[in-house]
Amino acid sequence: MSESALTRRDRVSDRHLSTQIETLTTVNSADILRGFGLDRIRFARRALVWAVRTPARRFARTVATYDAMVAQFGLAAAGH
Repeated sequence: MSESALTRRDRVSDRHLSTQIETLTTVNSADILRGFGLDRIRFARRALVWAVRTPARRFARTVATYDAMVAQFGLAAAGH
C-alpha cells in the first residue's frame, strides 16, 4: 500500500474517531445529567452541560480507544 493511501486512511480513521468521540460525549453528558436528575432543567442547561463535559469526554475517549482496539486486534486481545 502506498504511503499516500495510508495517510488518507489515517485521516478518515482520525475523522471517524473524532466524530465518534463527539457523539459519545454528547450521549454521556445527557446520561450524567439524567443520573443526577438534572435532565429536565432548562434554566442554566448550557452551564450544566459544560460542567459535565470534561468527564463525559474523558469516558468517551476511553470507550472509543477500546472500540478501536477491538476493531484492530479482536475482543480477546483488546481486553488485556
